[in-house]
Amino acid sequence: MLMEKRSKLYWTPCAAHCLDLMLEDIGKLKAYKTTIERAKTMTSFIYRHYKLVDALRKKTNGIDLVRSGVTRFATSFLTLQSLYKNKDALKQLFVSDDWNSSKLSKTEAGKKVLETILAQTFWNSVLDCLRASQPILVVLRLVDGDERPALPEVYLAMEIAKKKIKVNFANKERSWKKVLAIIDDRWEVQMDRPLYAAAFYLNASKYFDYINDERLPFEESCKIQDAFMSVIERMVPDLTVQDKIIRESQLYRKCEGSFSRSLALKQRIAGEGALDPISWWQTHGSSAPTLQQYAIRILGLCCSASGCEHNWSTFDFVRMILYISL
Repeated sequence: MLMEKRSKLYWTPCAAHCLDLMLEDIGKLKAYKTTIERAKTMTSFIYRHYKLVDALRKKTNGIDLVRSGVTRFATSFLTLQSLYKNKDALKQLFVSDDWNSSKLSKTEAGKKVLETILAQTFWNSVLDCLRASQPILVVLRLVDGDERPALPEVYLAMEIAKKKIKVNFANKERSWKKVLAIIDDRWEVQMDRPLYAAAFYLNASKYFDYINDERLPFEESCKIQDAFMSVIERMVPDLTVQDKIIRESQLYRKCEGSFSRSLALKQRIAGEGALDPISWWQTHGSSAPTLQQYAIRILGLCCSASGCEHNWSTFDFVRMILYISL
């Protein structure tokens, strides 16, 4: 409704929330759900007994098993990651003399936790959970970071994540198909907006490497350019300005004018001395002043509301203190 009322406004859901829903749906798959529940039972048992926690920290050099993430379901998968990383320490603890002589080892809960820790099938299923979730967690860290704008990175990051999941389940086609079906369903409903492809098109450090890939279907390249055109048509109602932007975009795509300078080419390549997309356009976009203006606006847009949610939590806490004082 707002987009209909305000012609230049774009609506897009929070990318962090969308990725969290993907993790939630993956966690509901039968194979992963059982593993997550067993891991929660294990960590709950350990952290209910402070002596056991102290003994474990000695084995892990002070590292905790439970790792908090940006979102609820990210926390579950990060904890699995931590468990897998520290599985040897867990096994050493639960076969030690201290454990065998403790009262906890005689309880039903203790016996079940020991059985889980020593079961190779459990650790194999944990590894499968990580194969499915790790690439998504990488994208989640990207969209929740505040060091640089994430919008220009998300389009390609999701493509890389899906390819990584396929590689992770190379011999288990049925597994990766289920996971990718969940990702595509969530992404197409919530995040498949022209804005992401347009921001990627303007991200020189990633765009040119991507389109120069001989394996890239021609249709994909057309889709990215069409998305850019769609965004410009919405942001710029003036046809004369649209014409300027399209002409200038030819210079950008063909690396002509200020875009052809050796420094411009060098500073768009990831690595030492590379510029972030906004700084790159500010520095090297002089041959396309109209496009430069809109490129900087698009590239600087936010794609996650998690930072706002942190502030809302703080404001709620302050308000609660005020209510108590009143």
